[in-house]
Amino acid sequence: MAGGNKNRELIKEIKSGNQDILLYLFKKYYHDMKHVFQSRNVEEKDILAQAAAVIVQVWMEIQRNDFSENIELESYLLNTSKDNAERLAAEKKANKKNKLTDVAVDERTPREIIAECVNVLDTASRQALQWHYAENQSIEKVAEKLKIDVAAAHDFIGKAFTQLSSIVKIRMAAS
Repeated sequence: MAGGNKNRELIKEIKSGNQDILLYLFKKYYHDMKHVFQSRNVEEKDILAQAAAVIVQVWMEIQRNDFSENIELESYLLNTSKDNAERLAAEKKANKKNKLTDVAVDERTPREIIAECVNVLDTASRQALQWHYAENQSIEKVAEKLKIDVAAAHDFIGKAFTQLSSIVKIRMAAS
């Protein structure tokens, strides 16, 4: 029963936009997710990024959609990991078949692509994300710097993060 209550609390926190849950979920489920990716032959160097991407993906899906608080979060994370690992395996297989015909035009790393995506954001959004995520400043500090109230700062950072995420997904899909 306690596990069900914890699960409901986590879903409620995600729905409320508590971004601290991202780190909690990563710490709690990384080992299990790593096992899922390893069992589907995802390269070791890619597993950390893939696990982080799954956690953000699930967090955003729960925020965007009206998920029941009775959803089993662990199963959902692991199933999403499995789906992503299988997609990666299929892409890898397809890339091996097409390797002779593909010419690499864009050899930029995902980090470089993401940096370009950040630069697409307006200055205020870019600064707010930097202050909150890169410099680990509280929402209150960000609100103070933006000269807005805390609730508005929370909404602003959430919208900026969602916008950045969308831009990154589109750009990465185009690579």
